[in-house]
Amino acid sequence: MSEPESDDDDRWVDIMMPHGAMRVPRNSPLGWVYAPDVVAERLTKQLSTGRMNWSLTPLCDLVWMLIPEARPFVAEEAKKELDWAIEHGKFLGVISDGEVVRHLRYDLIVPALGSPDGDDLIRRCLLVLWRMLSVDAEWYANMISLEITLPLLYEGWRSELNRLAPDLMTYMRNRVSEYEEMRKLYGDGSD
Repeated sequence: MSEPESDDDDRWVDIMMPHGAMRVPRNSPLGWVYAPDVVAERLTKQLSTGRMNWSLTPLCDLVWMLIPEARPFVAEEAKKELDWAIEHGKFLGVISDGEVVRHLRYDLIVPALGSPDGDDLIRRCLLVLWRMLSVDAEWYANMISLEITLPLLYEGWRSELNRLAPDLMTYMRNRVSEYEEMRKLYGDGSD
């Protein structure tokens, strides 16, 4: 292999490897996989689909990608699943989305509420939850309302949540209204 004639020679590409940066021919296996434009395209695809190459669950994937502050407890939940499967000689199961949502609430959202620097973090957390409604509206709407919105509303954070995530809060209010209407028509099932 010959060295590149100039820095702007498009036959070569600088790539980042675990041991550091290196220059390789663009038209080589390393160039095909690790060229910055190829990596950026893969990352963009993962963000747009909301799924990582190594997928945990749709919720955990989005949490991992959009809320770096949550990565330690997503990793903790993954480790619990790995340890359980090893200990019991079982196949891997899915990580509990409910546990991850509880971590979002208690470890990130609640401490950030009322903090001048907390708005961005809360918005990202609520954005992930809002996006999950398109995956399985019924399941995630129940989880979000039971674990996040209703408790926070009862704790007096209504105006803050409405300010930070108006679309999510409107959706959740409409959902509660629909539930109340169904209860009036059909009862609450406690015959």
